[in-house]
Parts: sequence; C-alpha cells; structure tokens
Amino acid sequence: MKSLLIRLTHGLYDQDIAPEEREHINEWLTRKLLTHEDNKYQLASQYRAGIISLASESGAYLQTLGESIRDHFIETNNLMGAKSGDLVIAQRLLGKRGGPQAKVVVIAGRSETFSVAVVTMKNGYLSLQDIRTDHPAGFALNDLPETAEGSLYQINNQSGTIAAYLGNLSDPKVDEKIVLALYNKHDAFEDDVLAMAREFPKEVDASLYPNRRDLRHLPFCTIDPVTAKDFDDAICYIPETSTLYVAIADVSEYVHPFGAIDAEAIYRSFSIYLPHRSIPMLPRELSETLCSLQPLVDRLAYTFEMHIDPVTYEMDSHTLYESIIHSHRRFSYEEIDAFFEGNLEAKTEKEAKVLAYIPLLNDLTYKLREERMKKG
Repeated sequence: MKSLLIRLTHGLYDQDIAPEEREHINEWLTRKLLTHEDNKYQLASQYRAGIISLASESGAYLQTLGESIRDHFIETNNLMGAKSGDLVIAQRLLGKRGGPQAKVVVIAGRSETFSVAVVTMKNGYLSLQDIRTDHPAGFALNDLPETAEGSLYQINNQSGTIAAYLGNLSDPKVDEKIVLALYNKHDAFEDDVLAMAREFPKEVDASLYPNRRDLRHLPFCTIDPVTAKDFDDAICYIPETSTLYVAIADVSEYVHPFGAIDAEAIYRSFSIYLPHRSIPMLPRELSETLCSLQPLVDRLAYTFEMHIDPVTYEMDSHTLYESIIHSHRRFSYEEIDAFFEGNLEAKTEKEAKVLAYIPLLNDLTYKLREERMKKG
C-alpha cells in the first residue's frame, strides 16, 4: 500500500497498476481523490498521502510520502480514528492560521505492531508476561506449544495472536530474535523481488556504458570490517595531483523507481547489522554482488572527485559523475592496522599501488581533521 501511495503522488500509468491495486484506484477515483488524465492516475492537488506520526491528545502530524514538503498538522477530531504509523490519505485544509493543516479522509493501511512475551514465574505460577511492561499477555499456558520458563513468543497486537515462537531466554543469541520480533523485521524477500534481482547479468559489461567515466585504471580499494559482505564505497588517492576519489556503489542502475525492489527497500528503510547476522535492505543477489564494490571485478559507481590544496587543505574543486571502477584490493581494518605497524607487505603489483598511497592519505585525513576541529 505504501508503494501505491508513493506512485500515486508522482503519477501512475494504467499499465503499471497491479490487479490487487485496481479496486483501491477505482474507489478513490469515484471519490475524486484522484485525477485521471492522459492515462495517468495521480492524487488530486488538495490531497496528500502520508504516515501519521507524533500522535498526542491535541492531534498528530502527517509525514507526506514521496514529496519533500512540510508536515501537516491534523487535529484529533480530524484523524478519523487514525493512529501513529497508519497510512492515510488526507485533505489539505486551506485558510487555517499557522502551519499547514489537513484532515484524514482515508485510512489506507493500519500499522502493525508487535510485542514479545516470556513465560515467567509470578506469584508462584508460570504465566505469559509482556517482556517490556511485565503485564499479562492474555494467553493461557495450554495455548502455547512450549511452556518452559523463559520461553519467548512474538505477539501480533492487532490480531491478538501468537505470531512466532522465538526460543528461550537461556539462549545467548535470542536477544537478536527479540529485537527483530519487536519491529517485525525479517530476512526473507518476496518471490517477485527475488525474481527481479536474479534477472540482472552476473557481470558488468563496460561496453554497455559508453557515457560513464572509465576509472578502471585507478587503484581503488575498499576498507571494511573483516565480516563485511557488501562494500558500499571505495577510495583512491593520487598524491601527485592531490586528488581524492570516493566511489559509491550505483544502486540506482538496478533499483528502478516504484518497482518491486524499490517498494521493498522503502518498506525496509535500511539494512540491519547484528553481531551474528545482517538483514539487508536489498536482496543479497544485488547487495552482495552488483551493488557491492567487490575486488578485481568491474562495478558501476557514482564517484566524487575532489582536488585538495596540499598547503591549505581546502577543496579547490569537486565533481560528481557516473563511473565504472575496478577495485584493486579489499582490505579489512585489521589489515590496514597491520600495514601501519609494519606487519603487512604487498603481495601483488595491484596491492603495491594501493599501499603506496595509504600512508599519504592517512596523513591527509589527520590534517583535514585538525582543520575541521579548528572550525568547530
């Protein structure tokens, strides 16, 4: 639903409407919440789609989807029963004094909230208690598949049902499951998202991108934790010209606006990194391959090219452009530390090119930090 509302904010063509979305489109069009011109559906100018947030006794705010505009205040009597996290369509209220205001006309989706409960001993009896409030969770023990003390369950607060058995408090790794269960974060992707991610070629064909700047000759490298699987950024420093390159993996080449992958990324919002696992924002078929600046393979990137004055440490010029790079080496933080301690030497010509500028870049980094601290 969130994806549909974002697309309607920008304009949605007939052929891009999924069958399950058609009923909503027709209803909202009948209610004149949408316009339909040149085969394109769009929210009418007086309506905004957004998420209810910061609800209080006096009202709440509408965080508008798909647009960078001020939040609209919605008085309590104009919320139509909407609560924090709900997806809504709201009508702008013109002529009101103060900041922009609105009223809810459609609750398009209710926010799902989850809690975690644990089987615990209380007053001499085992019972299921909310892990955060210590209040009864409302389930009899004979309704549970596992009743040992410390057993943990995810509960869907909207349906009032047990969503999942999480394990037992005695498991040191169960804390991660608790965090993910509270916010209903999960690793699995829908089949259509995975299918789209798997359609892309496994390698980058540079001949298909004649308009990108070819930087494959430059000795880029990545420096990340030893356990990292996706490499978002790469660096290269050319001391002779005092030029610093920072390349960022070009995700936009593969994630098209309002497509299945983009909608899932919007829902997830960010990647999650935990001590024993990660929950990626993009399918691993992309985040750990084409959208990762892996060593010794061509990758698409956005590159910041910065020319830094070697005396004043001011940036003389900078440009941003689409590029193709070829990282020479993937380093871990521990390896770079070992290099500075004299315990790591280059094993290949490509490694040597990278390690030649690392000390100079390290010196530049400290100088820039000193200048930044002077300015506060």
